[in-house]
Amino acid sequence: MNQILYVQKAVNENKIILMLFLLLILFVSFFFAVININNENIISRVSINNVDLSDLSKEEAMLKLQEKFNFINSTETIDIYVNDKKYTTQIDSLGITPNYEAMVNNAYEIGRTNNILVNNYKILQSYIWGYNLAPQLEINDEMFNIFIASISKNISESKIDDSYVITNTSIDISIGKNGIAIDKEQLKDDIIKYLLSDNRKSTLTASIEQMENGKIDFDALYTEIHSEPVNASSKTENGTLVFKESSNGITFNLEDAKFLYTNTLEKKISIPLIITQPEITTDSLSNEIFKDVLSTYTTKYKESEKNRTVNVKLSASKINGTILLPGQEFSYNNVVGERTFENGFKVATIFANNSHQQGLGGGICQTSSTLYNAVLYSNLEVTNRANHQLLVSYVPLGQDATVAWPYTDLKFKNNRTTPIKIVAEAKDGKETVSILGIAATEDYEVTIKSVTLSSKAYAIEYIDDATMNEGEESVVQYGTYGYTIEVYKILSKDGIEISNTLISTDKYNPLKKIVKIGTAPVTPDEPTTPTEPTDPVIPPEEPIDEPTLPPGWDVPENPLI
Repeated sequence: MNQILYVQKAVNENKIILMLFLLLILFVSFFFAVININNENIISRVSINNVDLSDLSKEEAMLKLQEKFNFINSTETIDIYVNDKKYTTQIDSLGITPNYEAMVNNAYEIGRTNNILVNNYKILQSYIWGYNLAPQLEINDEMFNIFIASISKNISESKIDDSYVITNTSIDISIGKNGIAIDKEQLKDDIIKYLLSDNRKSTLTASIEQMENGKIDFDALYTEIHSEPVNASSKTENGTLVFKESSNGITFNLEDAKFLYTNTLEKKISIPLIITQPEITTDSLSNEIFKDVLSTYTTKYKESEKNRTVNVKLSASKINGTILLPGQEFSYNNVVGERTFENGFKVATIFANNSHQQGLGGGICQTSSTLYNAVLYSNLEVTNRANHQLLVSYVPLGQDATVAWPYTDLKFKNNRTTPIKIVAEAKDGKETVSILGIAATEDYEVTIKSVTLSSKAYAIEYIDDATMNEGEESVVQYGTYGYTIEVYKILSKDGIEISNTLISTDKYNPLKKIVKIGTAPVTPDEPTTPTEPTDPVIPPEEPIDEPTLPPGWDVPENPLI
């Protein structure tokens, strides 16, 4: 019973002591709160770098700090040693300036930033032990870096990181080297400490920083390079056959590379790449889908006609590689695009208004006509085609296809059950267009035959020319006959005719012949002494304007439009 009373008495005494302690804290807090409630100055025993700011206003503290730290903005010199070599500079050239406002605000905020208990604790702490704050000096990095550069010339050696280049067969690695430089951040701290010390006659030595060159992370490099071979594949997306290209697998022996890199004494090393071929390449897949030549057609052009040759080659490259799925329609204008200078086309001879004129894109009709014949002989469905208004020399009558942006177009449809591909090339004066696909048992042999319904002679126009003598003539434009023909497509199987279908009736206008006639009077020659008679000179025969070959054959006088 007595023991219980003793324990209870002890507990009560502890409570009383705790309450008295709390009351003391409250009393002290109240006391400091009362004496500092109207205090507008820095509290007692607050200093910055041992500069006492006790009970000073902000303005007074600012002036005192400026007086104390005025040497920092002075022309006083400072000696810095780098590898036993002394460099002297003025303090103000280092770009170091005290931030007086920040220092004063930090001093003033002591005892004013938190709740009353914390503030009063800091006030009490200041009365007992005091606060000595670090000064705040700001350094102009640009000025300081200029100074560092000026004293680093003879000791600085830039580090060179290891580097690598990936070629088709190897990873070629260049081993870098370590570098040395002044430790700028350490020197910056040392200068500030030096300026704030009481003894500014001591030696200030810059620290030299060893910089290790960057090493190659082979694990990351392996992740970057390593890849498995990818087989080519094809699929249809939005009605278009899309090929996924094949790619080789690439890797290297990671452990061997690490060992060689770690133990080499050479400046350069080479890590061989391991190349793995895919089972199905893009070429093999394409060759499988377009393994057969369904038709091919070749026309000739004159390479001496430079601009026209450019247009022929450009239009051929535009249609080359075009793939059509079953049921898809080809538009020559859509694929080749507008004939403009920006698209690379040149000015060459064209047909316009039943005459030869210069126009942008002259020659592209040879590509459309060559393609048209390849389409005919592969028995594809032609959905839109028009013949020229005048004869052309590169295809037979009735087998040409004119185009003009954006209205006159050549269109055809893939009426087969498998995809087809257009392959076109213009080279060495020959343009060839082929249709590739998969041959089928139901394919036919195609023959194109034309029948002349009528012909019309050309007119002749004479133009007087005063720059030529009387009796002289010069042909400006050779004439061509006009024709109306029918074109038939004949399908045969094993030598037996299956069908004979009229595919077009084409009309070609005659092209008039234009001849210049000389009108300048001829001055009689002075009489000369007779000479011995000689054999007479037989004049050459005049060119024959009328074609001597059947309609549709190459007519030399015709321009290649």
